[in-house]
Amino acid sequence: MLVVHKFGPQLATALKATPLNYGQALKDSISYAGYNIAILPVLIFVARNFASRREALIAGALAGPLILLPGFAFLLALSAFYPKILDAPLPVTVVLANLGNPYLTALVRVVVLGAFIKTGVGLLHGLNERFAGSFSERGKVMPRGARPAIAITLMIIAVYLATSLGIVELIGRGYRFSSYFFLAVFVLPVATRGVWLILRPGTRPGPPDVIDS
Repeated sequence: MLVVHKFGPQLATALKATPLNYGQALKDSISYAGYNIAILPVLIFVARNFASRREALIAGALAGPLILLPGFAFLLALSAFYPKILDAPLPVTVVLANLGNPYLTALVRVVVLGAFIKTGVGLLHGLNERFAGSFSERGKVMPRGARPAIAITLMIIAVYLATSLGIVELIGRGYRFSSYFFLAVFVLPVATRGVWLILRPGTRPGPPDVIDS
């Protein structure tokens, strides 16, 4: 809102400056979707809380827009400073510098730090749950020390990659690669064979609207 209020004319000019390339927009939107879908294999264990397909569909219909709206607002704020933001390692710093509000800058830093912590904790917990599920399928119990060992190992690897490659380079290349990778190994099978298995008669026991735990 501050960007629109303070840089409204500049934002309108930036939005009209370059014609929309629909092919590039489609490619980038698929890549962006892959960024977010990449965490699904780790966090999919929460699906056990859905009691029916209806609940799952409603949750998906609500979660999609709720995820997109903050991203759209952030993109709109960045657009006011296009194309200068293209050369900035962290585009949000350009927005904050132009707004010149130290309190907002401090608040954004706290929010970004909290987002990193929340995402990291969620991913580590989700991965531990996947390992625990693998042990359970084999009729075993995951060793107590395995959870902290997995979390510490992953954090060491993440810190090493961030320091050796650089966080900007890691995000720029790693995210795009992981996006296409997860679209190929997760989304494509689920959207084809997975849908076919769901719709095929006689493949699921019990009422058709109940999700098995």
